[in-house]
Amino acid sequence: MATFWVESAAKEQDGKVILWEVHPGHPDGECFIANDGIKAEVEETPAIKDLLAKGLIKKVSNWDKPAMPVQKPKTVVATDEDEDEVVARVEVAPAPAGGINRGGRPPRRGQ
Repeated sequence: MATFWVESAAKEQDGKVILWEVHPGHPDGECFIANDGIKAEVEETPAIKDLLAKGLIKKVSNWDKPAMPVQKPKTVVATDEDEDEVVARVEVAPAPAGGINRGGRPPRRGQ
């Protein structure tokens, strides 16, 4: 099943938890939704359907996950022992910085 983005339908951002659910269909296997203004990527589980029907959460239309910053690859050059002749030139992609806060929950330590 496809995932989509939701957010709290509450007018006040009081930080109260609306739903924390472990389900294999959610990105990273879980979702966390609170009245905190953070959008969460979810699958349409029975609990999500119930919250949508009750008006506690709403689908976010025309919104895509945040784009990662573009990082250009670095060129690494290997030379011979005398360092007077290039023997290899390789482009190395940098490791991604940060990451997406999928599921709307705080990032885990080390991310």
